[in-house]
Order: sequence, then C-alpha cells, then structure tokens
Amino acid sequence: MTPPPAPEEPTAPAVTTPQPITPAEQVAKVLVSANGGKFKAGKKSIYIAAGTKLGKVQVPARAGYNFKGWYTAKTGGKKLSASTTITKTMKIYAHWTRK
Repeated sequence: MTPPPAPEEPTAPAVTTPQPITPAEQVAKVLVSANGGKFKAGKKSIYIAAGTKLGKVQVPARAGYNFKGWYTAKTGGKKLSASTTITKTMKIYAHWTRK
C-alpha cells in the first residue's frame, strides 16, 4: 500500500522589492515669493514630483491689493495655474493689482 501524498506547503507571498528613493533630479522644488505680500502661515517652498501639476498654492495677503495669480517672474512672466505641469525646480511670484 502506498502512503498518501504529503500535503502541499502553502506558497509564500511574492517578495516585493521596495521602490528606490526618488533621485533629486526627479523632485522639483517650487520656491514661493509673496512679492510684497505676506503668508498667514505655511511653507515658502513646495516639493513635488517632477512632471506633476502645481496644484493649489497658498495665497498670500497684501493690504490694498488683490491677488492676481502666480507667475514665473517678479514682473511679467507666464501666468501659472493649478494644472501647470512643473518639470524642474523653479521660483514662482505672486502678482498684485491695486484695489
């Protein structure tokens, strides 16, 4: 008489290798300038993965002025939006219009 086969050992779950830490060149630092205004609180720089959207940035306040938006230069420059893709480290500037 042949003995019954041994029960199969349960299979171990697959081993996953942790993802490597993102290299510095794949992280974009966005320096935020209130350009004459003041932030209530919060950081003056944002770190995001390069190639992702800027997202919502805290709006500073400035007495006697309305916030116009975020731009790529202190005066002039290109207007940015929450959907702007950030590909590298950069500085953004608040622009203002007098009330």
